[in-house]
Amino acid sequence: MKFSKFAIWWAGLAFFGFGWAYLIWPHTMIELSGMQIPTPVAVTDARAMYGGYQIGFGAFLLYCAVCTEWTWPGLIAALWAFGGIVLCRVLGFFLDDSAGQYHLSALALVEVPGVIFAAISLCRERSCDACACCEDSCCSDDESACCSTEEASCCSTSQNASEDSNTRGGCCS
Repeated sequence: MKFSKFAIWWAGLAFFGFGWAYLIWPHTMIELSGMQIPTPVAVTDARAMYGGYQIGFGAFLLYCAVCTEWTWPGLIAALWAFGGIVLCRVLGFFLDDSAGQYHLSALALVEVPGVIFAAISLCRERSCDACACCEDSCCSDDESACCSTEEASCCSTSQNASEDSNTRGGCCS
């Protein structure tokens, strides 16, 4: 499995799984962070916003994991989502003096790895597109196969190698 597919599967399953946990056990999940849900209206809101949003976003990422042409958008979405969570959580440490076990565990086990996996995958996918005309052969885990002279000449001579094409970076498809 290509690392980029692993990264999207990992992100999709993380969001999807946590979403279901918030939907099924809203009190337990919310209380892990020290918050309370005082009313039935608040429980429904927690199910919808913490559960529903994460289930929906996780399902989108899982779709991106099985649909090759959606790999790039899925990686970008995962990077922005995890990046936003990490940024706001760390900002909260400074604003609220709140760096506790819950926050540090979330950062270490899910959120920072999500940023790292997506960023590495985007760099690998982008460098692959920039150097070769390929389907999946160039973008394999064997980076040495990526930038051969034959593949590079394919991109430079192809009629499909325009910057305004719908592919990532305009490489041949």
